[in-house]
Amino acid sequence: MSGASEKKGVLAKTGRAARFVVGSPSVAVGATSIRDGYGLLRTLWGIVRRRPEAEDGFQVDGSGHIDLAATAEVYDVSSAAVEIYLQNQQIKTYQRAWSAALIGAVLLAAWVIVGLSGSWHSQTLVTAIEMLPFWFALGLYILQNGWLNWQFRQRRKAGMLAYIREADTLFPRRP
Repeated sequence: MSGASEKKGVLAKTGRAARFVVGSPSVAVGATSIRDGYGLLRTLWGIVRRRPEAEDGFQVDGSGHIDLAATAEVYDVSSAAVEIYLQNQQIKTYQRAWSAALIGAVLLAAWVIVGLSGSWHSQTLVTAIEMLPFWFALGLYILQNGWLNWQFRQRRKAGMLAYIREADTLFPRRP
């Protein structure tokens, strides 16, 4: 009988040692991490599904134009303050777009100089190709700021396609 109790004691001690090292089976599986990840995903999904009306806080009328009086009433400020805010946002989008264009131009010039002065081999070609997505993203950033600038300039909310169709220039303008 001592052999059975000895086996039970060895199994119990081994189990305790395993739980001490690994923790409980839920820790070994990562149940807490899975639960936390699920909570994060639910939160992110809720943010994605949120209505776009709360995106920027501007009140718009039926035609899509920004209603200065209604926006001022919501935030308990004057219509002139909303107008000043719109002009400031237009200036900021103008500055961001020009800054991004300047950065892109400097990097393009450096890329061309290095490409013309160095010897081309496979690593240089790979590095050159790796810059293309960066310039594409920079171009999209400039386009987005042009779109926002146009919306602030026109005092209306409109989609990207309306901007591309109706804007006189895709690059932002100063107020």
